[in-house]
Amino acid sequence: MCWRRYIQYIPWLKLGGEPNWLCLQERDPYPYWYQVEEAEQILKKVGFKVVAVGSGYQIKQVRMPESIETLASERLQ
Repeated sequence: MCWRRYIQYIPWLKLGGEPNWLCLQERDPYPYWYQVEEAEQILKKVGFKVVAVGSGYQIKQVRMPESIETLASERLQ
């Protein structure tokens, strides 16, 4: 049976550096991957101050944008 799923519900494709063959089975639970905007909104709602945003790429570059807007503009370049 095939059903539609949001992109945020994709399973881990690798675990511990090895292929996760269980991801090919269509069964729960599925991890939920938050969008940057969504994560920032939730953190601010509970009282956190967001001082930098980014992903593993920005961390490796040792360059974390201070806002989602800056991150978005860098994606377009």
